[in-house]
Formats: sequence, C-alpha cells, structure tokens
Amino acid sequence: MMIAESFFDKKNPAHLEDVVEPMLDSSEERFLTFINATVVEELGWTSSLRDLYLVEAFLLLLNWIQYIYTFYLLVFVRAVHFNLNTMLIVYGGQYFFSMLSRTILVYYQYMGMEFVDESSLGVIKLANYTRTICLFIAFYILPFLVLERFFATFFLLDYEQRGRPWVPVVLVAVLFPTSIFSAIAYIRFWVPVYVNIISFMALNLAGTVLLLTITRCNISMHKDSYSVLKRRDFRHYSLSERFQLAENIKTCKWLTRVQFSIVFYNILCTSMLLLDQFNFPQSTLIRVYIAFNFCCILYALTIPLMVFYYTPKWINETQRLLKQLRYGRAMTVDSTLRSTFGKEMIYDSKNQGVIYFQRLDEDLAASSMKQHQKELRRGKRHSPPNEYFL
Repeated sequence: MMIAESFFDKKNPAHLEDVVEPMLDSSEERFLTFINATVVEELGWTSSLRDLYLVEAFLLLLNWIQYIYTFYLLVFVRAVHFNLNTMLIVYGGQYFFSMLSRTILVYYQYMGMEFVDESSLGVIKLANYTRTICLFIAFYILPFLVLERFFATFFLLDYEQRGRPWVPVVLVAVLFPTSIFSAIAYIRFWVPVYVNIISFMALNLAGTVLLLTITRCNISMHKDSYSVLKRRDFRHYSLSERFQLAENIKTCKWLTRVQFSIVFYNILCTSMLLLDQFNFPQSTLIRVYIAFNFCCILYALTIPLMVFYYTPKWINETQRLLKQLRYGRAMTVDSTLRSTFGKEMIYDSKNQGVIYFQRLDEDLAASSMKQHQKELRRGKRHSPPNEYFL
C-alpha cells in the first residue's frame, strides 16, 4: 500500500527528505489502503476523492452513533450467554479503535500535505497500526465465536449454572496475539499477503462448518432427549441438559443468521488486499483502496443491524426507549414479568435455570401431595362400615 510520503509535495524535496524518509520507508512498512496524493493529483481525481472522503466521514459518523447504542445494548441488555456476550463486546469494542484510527487517516488525507509535520507522521503510523490490528481481529473473530458454542455443547450438563468465565478469557488470549502478530507481519512484510488471505478464508470457512456441525449435533441430541424408544443404548437426559440443548440450538440458529454476512464481508475485504500484489495501474489500485474502505464501513453498519433484527430483547428495549422519549417517564408502564395469576416472576439470567428447576420441584411436590390426599379421601369413602369397630 502507499505510504505517507504521498502527502508531501514532490516539488519540495528538502522537506520530504528531512521528515518522511527517516520515519517511513516503503521497503519496511506497508500502509493499509493509504492513497498516494501525488498520483491522485496527476490523475486529476483530487476533487472527486475529497468528495468521497466527505461521504466516508458522514458514514463514519453514523458508525459512531450506531456503535455507541450497540455497545449500550451489549452491556445492559444481555440477550445471549455471558461468555458469548463477552466475545461480542470484544468484537464490537475493537471497532471503536478502528473507527478512531480511520477518522484520523481520513482527516489527514482530506486536509492534505500542509497539515502534516513530523509529529503528524507519528500519529499516522500509530493510526495505521491500530486500524490494521483491529481489522485483523474482525477478520479472525468468527471461529472464536463458534468455539464458545462448542464449549457450551461440550459442558452440556452445567454450562448455564456454572458459567465458566474462563472460556472467553482463553479465546481472547488466543485471538488477540494471533491478530496482532498477523497484522504486524502484514505491515512489516514478514510474510506474503496471500498467506494472510489464505489464513483468513480458511479460518472463516472452518468456523462456518463447525457452527453447522454444532447446530446439527445439538438438534440431534435434543430429539434423542425426548425419544420414547426403549433401547439399551438410550441415554437419559436430565431437565438441565434439555434446557441447555434448547439454548444451544436457539443461540446457534441466531449465530448462523449472522455468520454468513460476516464470512461474506471478510472474504470480500481480504480478497481486495490481495490485488495490491499484482502489477495493476495506480488508477485501478486507488479504486480498489476506495472500495475496500467503503466495504469496511458497510461491514460495520450491516452486522449490528442484522444482530439487532434477530434479537427480540434488543428490539423490545429499543421500543421501550422510544416510548419513554415520546411519552416521558410519567407514561411508563410496569414491565415486571408476572405469571397468569398476577404474581411477580423472578427473572435473573444468572439464576433462571436454578429457579426453573426449584419451581418445577415445588409443583411436582404439590401435585403429588394433592394426589395423595385425594387417594386418602377416596379410601375413607369406600371403607366398610364395620372397619371402625375392629
């Protein structure tokens, strides 16, 4: 990719030699989709490209608004298991830094060389490293989201009750070093670009296959748990295992609806990076860089919308906030969950499994007691008269 020396006017070689060359060298570092302003000026695209920067800045503003609200939903309206929710927070949180770094790069590319000095070059380098690392996290994260569901299936018996918060810690501990090393290797030319592209595509496709396999496995076990066939090899599933299987199926189907979009954008964006290795004209490469940047923005806009569309809790929370904004606090209604007979229901995501089985035991005990009392009354009614004189 083009380096930051493109900001400087070739007519001022002294300034270019004193500032740019000591800091940046195209033989040492690669800048992600950094467009050469000198080439743009020679092509006569300066005005059009500045207009595109304004459009990109507007879309970045929409990204900021959307992700602030999405982050609020992730933190305060948890719709999935805590471990998967933690991975989604990592997935969404990295984009704040990606947006910030891209905003900085767009600002400097729009303003031009007169706003770039030695300190600005340090900011540009930092923004380039930050954005590249964050994008690599986004490109790698899908299989790690699926691995969380693998652990949920493996620890079927008590995954909801025990939680196992070490799962996201382990996944993040593998994801971050992998992404950081791959990003630095990309920037520093340690490995060819096609190695990064192949690793992206292979891991995303492997994550897709693993998710489909886990979903089928959970559906099969869920059917077996309700099987009435009497076989010697039939396994008895407890109520907690059935509950976890149902949760796994629901979450896997939810993740399946989103993962195809993630795979599509990951493959589309990473394949564009591969074109930089071929001897295309500069005008073609500039078009590819522009397309890559806009694809990344569309990626960031589309995925949260799809997650929102398939998450009823987020929709309900949004409707509640809109009603509150429209009518004010005086018109808010009691949203406490209540039973059919008006009794308040306890709904805590951490304890809902325990509460469910406690209430089930209470209902079974009460039903058994009623049946026992009914049998006692029936026995007294049909007892012979002389029985009392024995």
